[in-house]
Amino acid sequence: MPRQNYALEDKVSLWERAKGAIKKTIIVLAGAAVIAYSGCSQKSEEIRKIQSERPDEALFAKKSNLESMLSNVTSYVVLPQGNYSFSYNITIAPTGTLEIEPGTELNFAPNTGILSYGIMKAIGTENEKITFSGSAGRWNNVALLGEKSSKSVLKYFTIRLGNGLQSTPASDYIGGFETEDKNSVGGGLLILSSAPEITNGVIENCISQGDGGGAYFRNFNGLLADCVIQGNQSLKGDGGGASFNYMTWLAKILRNKFLDNKAKVRGGGVCFALGQYDIYNKFGLENLGLDLYSEKKSRTVFEDNLFSGNDAERGGEDYFSAAGCDRPIMKNNQEQ
Repeated sequence: MPRQNYALEDKVSLWERAKGAIKKTIIVLAGAAVIAYSGCSQKSEEIRKIQSERPDEALFAKKSNLESMLSNVTSYVVLPQGNYSFSYNITIAPTGTLEIEPGTELNFAPNTGILSYGIMKAIGTENEKITFSGSAGRWNNVALLGEKSSKSVLKYFTIRLGNGLQSTPASDYIGGFETEDKNSVGGGLLILSSAPEITNGVIENCISQGDGGGAYFRNFNGLLADCVIQGNQSLKGDGGGASFNYMTWLAKILRNKFLDNKAKVRGGGVCFALGQYDIYNKFGLENLGLDLYSEKKSRTVFEDNLFSGNDAERGGEDYFSAAGCDRPIMKNNQEQ
C-alpha cells in the first residue's frame, strides 16, 4: 500500500511539472506572437504613413508602361513593389515626384541610372529595403540635382556597383554639370546643389574615376546619417568613401560608418574640399583628406562617425592643408 501511495505521489508530481512546462511554453509563444504582431504593426504604420502622403492624383507605373512614365516623370508617380530592369535613365523633372515602394529592386543597364531634378522618395523599411544595382555589371548612379530635389528622401536603401557620372544634362531649372578632368564622380550617389535626407542606407562596391568613390556631394546642405559606406574606390581622385565639395556649409553628417574604402590621392574614407567645416573628431586626421580654401564660416557638423580600414596615398593616414581659413575642430568621431 505505501508503494502505491508513493507511485501516486510521483504521478501527481510529474503532472504538476508537466503543467508548469506547458504554462511556460504558452507564455513564451504568446510573447513571440506579441513581438511579431508589434513588428508587423510598426511596419504597417511606416507604410501607412508613406501612403497617406500620396496625393489623390498619384499615378501608378505598370510594367507595360514603365518607360513612358519613368523616362520623364512630370507628376506624382508611384513605382509599386517589384523587381525591375531598366535600359534607360529614370528622369524626374523639377515638377515631378517619384515614390518607390519598400522592397523594390531597381537594376540598371550600363550607362543608365536615375537623374532627379525633382523629388525622389525611396523610403524602405528595416526589413524591406530598396535596392539600386546593375543588371549587367556596373551602371551610373543615383543623382539628385538642383534645389527642387531638396525634398528628396532616401531611407533604408542599398546602392551598389555604381560607376559615377562625368557630366549631367541641363534642365530648365539647373545647368549641366561636367567635371573638369572628364573623370566620373560619385560612384553610387551624386548630390549637386541639393539638401535631401539620406539615412539608414548602404553604399557599397562602387567606383569613380575622379572624386567620391561611394558618393560625391557638392553644395550639399542636407542630412547624411546612420549610413554604411563601404568597399568603394576612387581610382584617380580623392574621397574613396565620400567627397564633400564647394559650399557644403550647412550639412549634418552624423553616425555614419566609412569602412574599407580607397582613394588614389587623398582621404581614403572622406575628403573635404573648398569649404570650412566644424568637424567633430577624437582621433586626429586618420582616414581624412582636408582641402579647405574658403573663408566662409561653415555650420556643417561631422559627428559620431566611424572609420575603419580606409586607405589613400595621401590622407588614408594624416593629411591636412588649409589656406585662408582656420583649422577645423576635430572631436567625437572614432577609428577602429
